[in-house]
Amino acid sequence: MVEQLVAPRTRPPLYEQLRSELRDRIERGVYRPGDLFPSEAELMAEHSMSRITVRRAIAELQREGLVTTRQGAGTYVSDPARAGAQCLLSFTSVVLREGREPGARLLSMAVEHGPAEVIGLLGLATDTDLVHIKRLRTVDGEPMFLSDAYIPASVLPNVARDDLATSGLDQSLYRLIERHYPVPLEDGEEVATAVIANEEVRRIFELPQHSPVIRNTCLLRDRNGSPIIYEEATWGVPQHSTVIWRRSFATMEQVGNQA
Repeated sequence: MVEQLVAPRTRPPLYEQLRSELRDRIERGVYRPGDLFPSEAELMAEHSMSRITVRRAIAELQREGLVTTRQGAGTYVSDPARAGAQCLLSFTSVVLREGREPGARLLSMAVEHGPAEVIGLLGLATDTDLVHIKRLRTVDGEPMFLSDAYIPASVLPNVARDDLATSGLDQSLYRLIERHYPVPLEDGEEVATAVIANEEVRRIFELPQHSPVIRNTCLLRDRNGSPIIYEEATWGVPQHSTVIWRRSFATMEQVGNQA
């Protein structure tokens, strides 16, 4: 059991809470691309919030490219594949959009200093405590990838193993962070490379020695530009080519492709 880490942080402002909830609905497919988005009046009535708060939340969704306002026609849900917000969509939300069931098995969670490379990427002092969360992500119960996530302990207050499970072990880790951290996640980059599966990956996915697999590394930053989470996702499906992608939360750019 992981003990209490730090004192609770101040809850995010109301417009950020509403923005997070609405974005979650978009990602889960409650509001689908092309749908007419609820009006300000409807959201005010549903959430008992002021027009200023609702308008600010919608403006944030517009800035992320998740919704688009058409003069005289209302606000509509954007196509995330075209909006540049695709990279903020978590594995959980992508699987849910496909009508399938995302899942996760918590393999371990510990507070530790973490690898020097991760500490450097997060821009932290060498003695900074990190929460290291190792999970096996699944789709319809079938293992898909092994996730190693490193998060500064100060970002996740009062996190224990039971809390993580009841807060949504099967859900997006990004959304779990947003519920605790007052500054929204907004930017980052992802790189995918082919690597040789290590012993742990071979054992979990029952792969032969020297199996090539894809490893995604993702560094997420908050609105202030501070790195918040570093994650390595090793997919358990052998690959026979090396494809390197660099993806930012504004654009997706292929930077290398070798057969």
